[in-house]
Amino acid sequence: MPNCAPLTISNGAVNYIQPAQLQRPTLISNGTQTPASLLDTHHRRLQPRTTRTHRQAQASSKPPLLKMTLLEKIIRIFAKNSSIAEALASARERKSPPSICFVSATMLTKEAFWRDSHLGKSLKDLLDQGHVRCEIFYENRKGLPAVYNQAIETRDEDILVFLHDDVWLWDELIIEKITHATRKFDCVGVAGNTKNLKFVTWFSDKMNEQGHFYFKNDSTSGFISHGDFEDHHISPFGPTPAACYVLDGVFIAARRSPLIKRHVRFDTQFNFHFYDLDFCLSARKSGVSVGTWPIDLIHKSHGNFHSDSWRQAFQVFQKKWH
Repeated sequence: MPNCAPLTISNGAVNYIQPAQLQRPTLISNGTQTPASLLDTHHRRLQPRTTRTHRQAQASSKPPLLKMTLLEKIIRIFAKNSSIAEALASARERKSPPSICFVSATMLTKEAFWRDSHLGKSLKDLLDQGHVRCEIFYENRKGLPAVYNQAIETRDEDILVFLHDDVWLWDELIIEKITHATRKFDCVGVAGNTKNLKFVTWFSDKMNEQGHFYFKNDSTSGFISHGDFEDHHISPFGPTPAACYVLDGVFIAARRSPLIKRHVRFDTQFNFHFYDLDFCLSARKSGVSVGTWPIDLIHKSHGNFHSDSWRQAFQVFQKKWH
C-alpha cells in the first residue's frame, strides 16, 4: 500500500492524498474533495518524481500503518452501505491487479517521444510494474479515434487509458487511483460536466459572437494543471469524483470489457476535436457509466479552439447530437 492516507469517502470512493496534505483538508458540504483544497499543496510538491524503487525502499522501512484491513474498517464505519468495501475485499482475493495500458498517438519519432515529450518522460517510471503497459503510435498522421479504436480491438488489458502525448503524469498514486476509479465508473476522466447540455465544449453550452465561451462552473467537475513541469498552474472546475455526461479527452481511462460488450467506439468522423464529447455521450447512451476522479496531471496545451478544423468538427457534432 502506498504511503498515503484517505481524505474523504464519498459516493463509495476513497480519495487519496499525500501525508503533507493532511494538515489542512478542506471539505464541502457533500463530503467530496474540492479541487481548491489542492491548490496550496500542489505547488509544495514541485520536485522531480522519486523512482518507484526508491519509494518502495522508503515504504519498507516504515511500519505498515495502512494495510487493507484498516481500509476496510474505515470504509465500513463511514460508508456501511457502499459497494466499495466489497470491491476492496474482492481485490484482496485477486491474484494480480487489473492490467492497464496507456494509449497515445504522437507525431514524434520513437526516440524523440521518450526523450522529449511530457508523456514519454513521465511514463517511464510506471512501466516497471508487470501489469502496466503502453501502446504508443509514433509518427502518427491518423485521427485519434482511429488509433484508439485499434487499441480497443487489439489490446487485451483490463483498462485502457487514452491520453495526449503532452500530458505529464504528475500523480504518484495514479495506478492505484485508476484502479479504484474504474470500479466506480466504466470511463473516468480528470475533468467533465455533470449536466447534459447542448455542448460547444465540455465546460460550456454557450459561445458569444466573438467566439468566447461562457464557463458553466455550476456543473463542471475535476481539475487540470496547465503549463510545463517547472512552471504550471492548477485550474479547479468543481467537486470530484462525480458522475458526468462528458469528459475532457486529455485523459480518459476506460474498462475495456464494457466497451466491447456494448459496442462503444470512437467516431472516426472526428479527427481530434469533439471526439471526446461524442465518445462519452455514445457511452452513456449505451449504458456505460462516465465520471471524474481526482487524478493530478499537467497538460502542456490549453487547447486549440476556433481553428478551421475545430469549426468543421463542431458542425458535425452539432448535427449528430443536436
